[in-house]
Amino acid sequence: MKILITGAGGFLGCAVVRRLLEDGYRDFRCLVRDPSKQGKLRAIGAEFPDARMEIVRGNLNSPADAQRAADGIDTIFHLASAMKGSAADMVLNSVVASRNLLDAAAGRRPLRIVLVSSFGV
Repeated sequence: MKILITGAGGFLGCAVVRRLLEDGYRDFRCLVRDPSKQGKLRAIGAEFPDARMEIVRGNLNSPADAQRAADGIDTIFHLASAMKGSAADMVLNSVVASRNLLDAAAGRRPLRIVLVSSFGV
């Protein structure tokens, strides 16, 4: 089973990646928007040398990036969202991004999607 984790470089994303690895999952695609956050994921991955952790840079505002991220995936943990910015930026980086991801995943079987959010978002 190949798992996609969006927002993987964030606080929650890193915690989810670590927990899944601790629970025995070993095949991941970690989507990060900010390349400076890849180091945290690489450090976590180094603790589990038998895991296949693909770290990809992308922005879910791009339908092409969303499609590329979802390709070959069985389970999606969608953690990415906007935490700051104008109202328009928050909608773009939360609502539109989620829609692009769900459109990219549409029709894939079997597929499980776990959506994570907060009242703040």
